[in-house]
Amino acid sequence: MIKIENSKLLTKLKTIPTGTGVYMMKDVRGEVIYVGKAKVLRNRVRSYFQSSGDERLFIKFLVNRIADIDFVLTDTEKEALILENNLIKQFKPRFNVNLRDDKTFVSIKLDMDQKFPYPVIVRQIDSPADKGKGLKKIIFSILDHTLPQEQFEKH
Repeated sequence: MIKIENSKLLTKLKTIPTGTGVYMMKDVRGEVIYVGKAKVLRNRVRSYFQSSGDERLFIKFLVNRIADIDFVLTDTEKEALILENNLIKQFKPRFNVNLRDDKTFVSIKLDMDQKFPYPVIVRQIDSPADKGKGLKKIIFSILDHTLPQEQFEKH
């Protein structure tokens, strides 16, 4: 374990919840500098402070700047993924390189009003151009690999 002199941080590391969720690492000014998700929060967060832990280059710079960590427990990994995405967009943490822009997760759209529907990759499920047109669409989200049966019933 890397030597930690911040007693508040050391206490938090000893009491990390074991559930699924999101963690927000903060610097001495209280600014969020990194947001991450984990199936088991305790294992993931502690791995940053292990000498044989995460070997990504920026981790040693990140760990030296962590003054506090907050946690948000979620019911599912999917919720954690969505929350992580939203928090990164909200705080724009310095050490989160991906997802800081206005982009979001991709989905595949099939417009069933077309004579020959074809898949289109979209980031926004309901585009402003489609509002009010009553188009029947089936959306395949990367987060959801299954569709409810009612999607396949004839309208």
